Amino acid sequence: MWLAQEAMGGGQHSRQAENGRLLVEARQLLERVVQMDASDTRRAWARRDLERVLSWLARPPNEDGLRQSRKRAATRRHERDDFGR
Repeated sequence: MWLAQEAMGGGQHSRQAENGRLLVEARQLLERVVQMDASDTRRAWARRDLERVLSWLARPPNEDGLRQSRKRAATRRHERDDFGR
């Protein structure tokens, strides 16, 4: 089905919608974990992941952001390679 959507040109939009739905679901589940009577470590990881999910939900998907993140990742790889020499 995914391939058919790609061929028709609707794949990008449907993937973004699906990602948004999954992020909302992740937010709900992580909020529940934070409220659970669980270990401090588990709640801390859940809080960390919840903050990440909330930041992803807040920023609109755009190509410029994707290009910038790829550029930062390439720079970090280059810096790590230089550090080892």
